[in-house]
Amino acid sequence: MKRLTSRNEQGDLMLLGKQVYAGDYYEAVSALEEYEDAEEKGLLVKLPCKVGDTVYVITECERICKRHDNDYFTGTGAVECPFENDCDFEECDDGNIRIVETEYEACTIEDRGVCHFFVDIHGGFSNDCWGKAAFLTREEAEKAGEKNG
Repeated sequence: MKRLTSRNEQGDLMLLGKQVYAGDYYEAVSALEEYEDAEEKGLLVKLPCKVGDTVYVITECERICKRHDNDYFTGTGAVECPFENDCDFEECDDGNIRIVETEYEACTIEDRGVCHFFVDIHGGFSNDCWGKAAFLTREEAEKAGEKNG
């Protein structure tokens, strides 16, 4: 983002090259300056959506959490694929790629960068996954899947 605030040689607050004087306007521009400073220092992360929003992730079947039938009274301990009843693959293989409708769960900031997590998908995704493996609409995911598949 292009910076809107600056300081002149005397330390006066500037907005788009013009000095900002005291008052409510000054407070607003000062707050904007703090955000711009934080962004330049790498302290701000802009999320692509809210936690809990529906997203569509292109991933290998092996990364999709499987259901476990571990009920104390009736469970068999069996593991089943969540897509078992409506799978479009003739041969089940962990390496198969599919589009999963899921929810945005969280993000963490690590020394290697921002990592995004999705409900029912093992492991995190790097920040550059958006537009490649993670999408805000099914249409975007299907279009990307067609290009890569």
